[in-house]
Amino acid sequence: MKTLSDIDLEKQRNIINSALEEFSIYGYSNASTNRIVKRAGISKGLLFYYFQNKQELLYFLFDYAISYMMEHYVDKIDTDMVDFFERYKQQRGLKRSIYQENPYLFGFLTGYYYQFRNEMELPAELKQRLGKLESDISDKLHTNLDRDMFRQDMELSEVFTYIKWLLSGYEAELMKEVGDDLASVDWNYYFQRDTTSLDNLKKIFYKKEYY
Repeated sequence: MKTLSDIDLEKQRNIINSALEEFSIYGYSNASTNRIVKRAGISKGLLFYYFQNKQELLYFLFDYAISYMMEHYVDKIDTDMVDFFERYKQQRGLKRSIYQENPYLFGFLTGYYYQFRNEMELPAELKQRLGKLESDISDKLHTNLDRDMFRQDMELSEVFTYIKWLLSGYEAELMKEVGDDLASVDWNYYFQRDTTSLDNLKKIFYKKEYY
């Protein structure tokens, strides 16, 4: 069976990152294999030696992205860290490492939900794995927390809703700020800024003795 492991690691990364970038920016229908091979610095013949068509390449990328996220993100979130914001800082650090290695991986997965889910149908097995990835991330962020650290004058379910809105909005603004060229972003700067923001959120949602 032909696999990308047959070629050197640098070329593998170039192909994967170029394809992730293409789909994250253009979706499925408008994605161009010509742009992928040009960006990756390979021939079109080499790409189609490993993938018969664009759809097969997309399915490979989903398999790769889900497996990578489980190994380098979900499995590394420390659920023994009972402070929610400290755990969130840790997962932001994991995200930073992923952005440095695979700058377009998160954009690719997000793009499926907001850009090209209606353009194509994923196989049932990939859909199931994607759903499990989502639930595992949520579980890792909310399991075994010290809920007594939070203020008592608000319902905890509402608190988590507010935090989700704030962090989602912050992430959206961050991605607008850094622009499309994710490979050249200084992620250390932005994630250091995250630390300050998360410390400030403690002052809003935690009891005084915990910030």
